[in-house]
Amino acid sequence: MPKAQGLKRRVYSGEFYLALRQLFVTGLSLVGVIVLARILGPENYGIVVVTVGIFFFLAGASLLGLNVYLVRQPELPEDGKEQILAFYNTAGILFCFLIWLIAPGIGIWINEPVVCLLLRCMIPALWFYMVASVSISMLERDLRFAEVSLIETLSLAANYLVSIPLVLIYRSYWGPIAGFVIQFFLLAALAWYRYPIAWQWRWRGSFIKGALHQGFWPSSAHGILLLRGLTVPLLVSRLAGIEAASVVSIAIHFADSLAVLRLAIRRISVNMIAKISQNLEAIRAILGQGITFQIILVGPLLSLFACCAAWLIPFVLGAEWLLSVQVFPLIAIASLVSAAFDLHASTLNAVGDNKAVIQFNLLYLAILWLVSWLTLSTLGVWGYGIAEVAALPSYFLMHYLLTKQCGSPNYWDGFWVIMATLPSLLFGPWIPAILGFALLFAGYGLLFYFRPQIRRMMRTLYVLVRSQTKQLAGMP
Repeated sequence: MPKAQGLKRRVYSGEFYLALRQLFVTGLSLVGVIVLARILGPENYGIVVVTVGIFFFLAGASLLGLNVYLVRQPELPEDGKEQILAFYNTAGILFCFLIWLIAPGIGIWINEPVVCLLLRCMIPALWFYMVASVSISMLERDLRFAEVSLIETLSLAANYLVSIPLVLIYRSYWGPIAGFVIQFFLLAALAWYRYPIAWQWRWRGSFIKGALHQGFWPSSAHGILLLRGLTVPLLVSRLAGIEAASVVSIAIHFADSLAVLRLAIRRISVNMIAKISQNLEAIRAILGQGITFQIILVGPLLSLFACCAAWLIPFVLGAEWLLSVQVFPLIAIASLVSAAFDLHASTLNAVGDNKAVIQFNLLYLAILWLVSWLTLSTLGVWGYGIAEVAALPSYFLMHYLLTKQCGSPNYWDGFWVIMATLPSLLFGPWIPAILGFALLFAGYGLLFYFRPQIRRMMRTLYVLVRSQTKQLAGMP
């Protein structure tokens, strides 16, 4: 097999494993969240949500883009991975000590002192994550995606194997915290086992400075998105209460889980755009189709859930979680529009305009936080839903920035799919399920009748996904 074809096959195989891992992890996480939320209830689960939300922000920020440097650097120095591991060993310990010091202030801000104690207990998991990221980045660099998927899946499974029994026995928020510490310890151990790196403590300042410069800025747009993850832990919990944070978190989790299929189309489309980055007309055509495909993959699932959530959520979680059903449509609309613009940021990155993505992320975050601050204290969870919708006009900036680079894609097909989705999505939680399903089928029936090109796109999507699955799986 020629070298180029062998590399291509490894990349396709890696994408297949990552896609399988994403679907499995999403399902496992959803089941785990349902069990934990039902047993703990809104207040105790809210404490977990706030603590873990802050932890994941700190974990993402602690890497400083050095993981991106390890994966993307064409000519990695021979001792590059050892140098970065040494930096995480020493600077990581100092970072963890800093978190220990500021944890009481976080507890005071949220008005939940126990969050300080829980966050301090998760500090070892933060260090495990930093250490594990070096071996995982090297595995990804070598295109050993199957091993990465297995390591991350086993670690998450260990989390729930520990946390769920503890919660069943003690009915306390300590169960999930213990599960996360075990998860990241196992992540570090398995990652180092599959890609051992010599342990050392001393690092060269000149090397780390250059690595930070090359890795930090390409990952800065994602770093800004990490701040969005603090909205629920720091704003919702303070202004609307810890139970409101748990209710909003459940609605977000369901919306994100139902939108996971859009990752498949994004991966395929981004690969195609990367190959034709100089052909602007072809990029616009791919974007136009990709926008519609993304919405088709996300919209019907969100609407189906909205139509049955009013009886499904009380059944699986309990009646005290019904408010998450009512605020779900607002969060789902934001998720739907985000799916429509999913490829814009990837395209801007592909053509080298990372600055444009940063500008959009800053505007979106500023609106989200400002409206949240103004509405949460008076409207509760509805304030967060309103803030998500209020931030949607910021996508006009994304459209403008993309148009400057490659012109405007065709939005009309995607627009009509959204119009077919909205009635059942908005009214589903408030009307009998049978009427909600009727709205959904009527909307899409009219869509397919009056827009035959969307029918053709559905057939194209089926053929595309089927052929891609065969190719990724190595089938003839």
